[in-house]
Amino acid sequence: MKKLFHYYLTKVLAEKAGLTSKDAQILAYATQYVDDSFFYNKLHLNGFPGWAEYKSLKMSDDVFCPVQTSHDTFDILRDLDPKICQEVWTGFHMVPNDRIARTTNPEVKLKSYITKENGKKVNQLVDEAIRQLEATTNPNPDHTRALIKLGIALHAFADSWAHDDFSGIHDARNHKLENDIWHEGTWKQDVSLGTVEIGHALSSAPDVTVKWRYKNPGDSIYIVKDNLDRFLDCAEKIYLKLVGFTKTGPDFKDIRTQIKNCLKFGNPEEVYPDIRFKYNKEEWFRAAIKFNLDETRSKKKKFWVYDFAGDWKWFYYQIEAYAQRESVLA
Repeated sequence: MKKLFHYYLTKVLAEKAGLTSKDAQILAYATQYVDDSFFYNKLHLNGFPGWAEYKSLKMSDDVFCPVQTSHDTFDILRDLDPKICQEVWTGFHMVPNDRIARTTNPEVKLKSYITKENGKKVNQLVDEAIRQLEATTNPNPDHTRALIKLGIALHAFADSWAHDDFSGIHDARNHKLENDIWHEGTWKQDVSLGTVEIGHALSSAPDVTVKWRYKNPGDSIYIVKDNLDRFLDCAEKIYLKLVGFTKTGPDFKDIRTQIKNCLKFGNPEEVYPDIRFKYNKEEWFRAAIKFNLDETRSKKKKFWVYDFAGDWKWFYYQIEAYAQRESVLA
């Protein structure tokens, strides 16, 4: 799915479920940031007070290792690395039904890597995050961190609808046959996004609200998907999980038509003028660390140097992203 769902509708669902505007913003930001966090370069970090808990992200001394949850469009060779595919695509966007083992051989247990909508593992990730959120009080750093954990999990949960029947590793099953989109009363061939059988690189349809069809290799029957209805079903399930936490909010049927219109026309700011939407993918990063040019120029430093800037949200995101990746991949 795209920003329309991951950020805008996640924030709408959160506020309608009774979360404060501030909490809904943190949750929705984390959900969308999964698609925007492709920074993986190791860095020297000065003045960071939380090394003990962040030892899993610490290489040595003051070297911090960020968790990559998406890919940079211009880093194609890295995108094709089997290990990176497992960690990024399988860990956050195409989560299999259950915990799986890391492998350098993508031919091993391919079926176990297939994503299924509303799958067992993505539900476990969301439910675990909600339990953690329930154990916190607001305002509290643990509350903020739990919201971020839930946001990361909700990204994988929503993507299980979009990426149903795809795999995050190189797999012939990702090459859908006779892949068509319904347009103006007829089926038209889908446009490929890439040339490799990783995820849905060979199809543009999974992430957008279109009706489409395909055949899996070796099958003769079309699988037809109407993403508008499917994404609406996903929105309802997310809303019910949030309402289960807040114990408030209207019935989903009372907001269903508005949510459907947002999905269909992409106009959440018009439908919900009372909700403040603001997303800048650099916000958390810039609030967390500040580039130190003088020390970076020093020959004694192997990586770029940053100073701790005081805000913890980007760091909470790193540690919870690491936790989710480890939960998905053995």
